[in-house]
Amino acid sequence: MGGRMDHHYACSLAVPVGRLSHNLICLFLRSFRWRILLNTDAHSDVATVFEATMAGYLGNSFLPARAGEVRSYIINSRSSLTKTYVFTTALSGRMMDAIVLVLASSMVLLGVNPKPSWLGDMSRTTAVNRLCRLADNRHSAPHRAPGGVCFAASRCPGDCALA
Repeated sequence: MGGRMDHHYACSLAVPVGRLSHNLICLFLRSFRWRILLNTDAHSDVATVFEATMAGYLGNSFLPARAGEVRSYIINSRSSLTKTYVFTTALSGRMMDAIVLVLASSMVLLGVNPKPSWLGDMSRTTAVNRLCRLADNRHSAPHRAPGGVCFAASRCPGDCALA
């Protein structure tokens, strides 16, 4: 092969190699962050946590409804940590991801000018809905009287009134 085909082959390999490298770095950073959470109770080495993270993401790629959360089982089988503790740290990692996503999205939306009218309407509706859900303690306090703050609100949009 010569000339043009060599260049095409080199370009076609650069993209997958770059993506693979990026994914491995991101997975390593996620496993390192998770290892920090795990090490509060017992020592876990980087290789074990990285392997568990890779297996978890592989399982999530093929199994429905995030049923591939096998990370807890792998770490539990190779350390003294309980499955409950490991699963809780995995969930707290997901919560941190969600919080960062919401904060980053909020920062981006602050820079969008002019904002479409539907975006403002949706943001207000969602904010009122979430505040209403936070104020309604019925989900965490079953002894509370039926009704709650959401049903007392005159115009609570979304699924808040159905909660």
